[in-house]
Amino acid sequence: MQTDKNPISPPDLASPRFKANPYPFYARLRAEAPVWRTTLPDKRAAWLVTRYEDVARVLKDETFAKDKVNAMDPEQLAKTPWIPGFRRGSLSVPPRSPPS
Repeated sequence: MQTDKNPISPPDLASPRFKANPYPFYARLRAEAPVWRTTLPDKRAAWLVTRYEDVARVLKDETFAKDKVNAMDPEQLAKTPWIPGFRRGSLSVPPRSPPS
């Protein structure tokens, strides 16, 4: 479990140094904070799940979003372009009239 004496600092994921050797960072997360809250570059909060069993559980749990529209917050959804024939927030194709 993570201790407050030595908190895990978020790395610069885009840096060549991190990309060259990310393994110690992820090993520490798996050992001390397998589900870790972080902040994305656009300042949104995100959770990083690092252990296989936990990832599998999240992917199988229907309470977690599995499609882009349902994963968006209201601000993101408002910025999504509207397409005629689709309801905002719907992934279904509208019904068509049968051919004449």
